[in-house]
Amino acid sequence: MMIGKTRSLTFTSLFFLLVISLIVNSYIFNSLLIINIFLISSLISLVITKYGFKIITRLNLLQNIRSEGPSLHFNKTNTPTMGGIFIILPFLLLLLIVNNYFDSIGILLLFFCTISFFIIGFLDDYLSIQTKKIQV
Repeated sequence: MMIGKTRSLTFTSLFFLLVISLIVNSYIFNSLLIINIFLISSLISLVITKYGFKIITRLNLLQNIRSEGPSLHFNKTNTPTMGGIFIILPFLLLLLIVNNYFDSIGILLLFFCTISFFIIGFLDDYLSIQTKKIQV
């Protein structure tokens, strides 16, 4: 289900689903480590993102909206891009720290899977910004 297209999922319901998934995963893996990683990386990301968006806006790293797209996309005109950097880097750092402590192949696989998606998203945003600079 696409979150952006439905109005029935609110912040409260998404937060509730997130908490349920954290509890279930902690129970399945018999460890509170998952909850601790999530809480620590969320708090660090929250603090870093506040200042990161100011830097992104100052560097003019904003969404590239094409004129041939849907008219609703024009609402995204001044939306900062590349904000995932400030969310994912604390998570990846904590995964590396935890992996050094526990030496788990599962944590290492999660790290490489997450960094792969991060690289794809980063390249997508970077190429979008480069295309905008070339067109202007």
